[in-house]
Amino acid sequence: MRFEANGAPADPTRQAHWPAGTDAAEEVSVTARGATFRTRRGRPLLDALEDAGIRPEAACRSGECGLCRLRVVKGSVHNAEEARLRLSDPPAGYTHSCVAYPLTDVELDV
Repeated sequence: MRFEANGAPADPTRQAHWPAGTDAAEEVSVTARGATFRTRRGRPLLDALEDAGIRPEAACRSGECGLCRLRVVKGSVHNAEEARLRLSDPPAGYTHSCVAYPLTDVELDV
């Protein structure tokens, strides 16, 4: 039997490219679809958006990768090692919200 297990890392700070000195428990502001809310840096953007009542397209939890793709208009995010971004995505500001963690205040095009 084979199965696919998708999901964000439980502790993104354990990844080698997590910025040193960046506290995952600190909160930042996220702005999307005209709403602004606060979330921890260590919480995936998709989860934070859904908790705030914003429902971007996503099928990550059912094995469909890439549907949760969104653009970071302002600010910066940590893309987990699990992120399978297209080569053109980072220069254009795109990320996969299910495995992206806000490092600073961010504005998103959802």
